[in-house]
Amino acid sequence: MIPGELFPADGDIELNVGYVAKDAATAQKMAEMMEKGIGAFKKTLEGKEDDPKVGPLVQILNTLKVSSKDSSTVIQGTVPRKVVDEAITKIEDMQEAKADRSAAAGVPLLAFTRPPWRRTDGDRWIEVDTMAEAAEALGRTPRNVFLTQGR
Repeated sequence: MIPGELFPADGDIELNVGYVAKDAATAQKMAEMMEKGIGAFKKTLEGKEDDPKVGPLVQILNTLKVSSKDSSTVIQGTVPRKVVDEAITKIEDMQEAKADRSAAAGVPLLAFTRPPWRRTDGDRWIEVDTMAEAAEALGRTPRNVFLTQGR
């Protein structure tokens, strides 16, 4: 993964991750659980902002805000491009290290992947740019939905 392929060359990167729940009460509960989870994770990383292994992750976590509106829950944050690049580099380094350790131990490394979703006859896809648009596209009637984003 090359960071330049995913994000603009400079400036801040807006993080927006959303979930659509069956109703507003469920969305609020999801937001509360996410807020607690992020808080607990941040607590385990307290004082490690300068640690090169987890520093970029700490910076990302510190920008996150969780909110809910109607039947959607959204996690948002703004992260400097440099921090995202550092985090991606750490992930790539960890993946490479796994392959090296696997080869050194003589143990095959197995990774499961899947091809991207493809449209087929009978599918009804609605593509939107934001999670708010996704929630709005569902309408007010409760319904089942399969929601994906990104790669």
